[in-house]
Amino acid sequence: MKGNTICPPYALQREEVGGSRGTRAQGGPSGLRKRYVASVYRQPHMVGRERRAVRVLLRKWGVAPEPSVDAVLIVVSELLSNAVLYGTADFVVLSITCTQHEIRIEVDDRTPGEWPARICPADDDENGRGLLLAAALSVASGVSEDGTVAWSTVVIGQTP
Repeated sequence: MKGNTICPPYALQREEVGGSRGTRAQGGPSGLRKRYVASVYRQPHMVGRERRAVRVLLRKWGVAPEPSVDAVLIVVSELLSNAVLYGTADFVVLSITCTQHEIRIEVDDRTPGEWPARICPADDDENGRGLLLAAALSVASGVSEDGTVAWSTVVIGQTP
């Protein structure tokens, strides 16, 4: 009964891979890798829910110090918020990859297009700072060639 499936109002699917020490990364920069993937409904309230889920996950993985965790959570919020606001699919995919020295956040909004232009918001503008903030907290950021995946990399233990 494909058309009659009722989905709960939370993440469609979450998966954690390679969460134990000593797991060898395939091509990872540090040799250790943990990965989290969640398919999330494209609804504004899901941003906060996923941010909380990622905070719990980072604690479980032992990510410290707190400024690194805060930076990751802000980047997750900003990338997910953009996907929720500007994507057109019913859900987006959040991927978190953690190595010994960095965390890569990817959000696939499943909507081909161009990377949003960075703007210089006026002092009294209420919007327009999210990607600037994400870029400031990251050592690298960008978008996939087809425009569906926005990503940022945050270094663990380094405050921007």
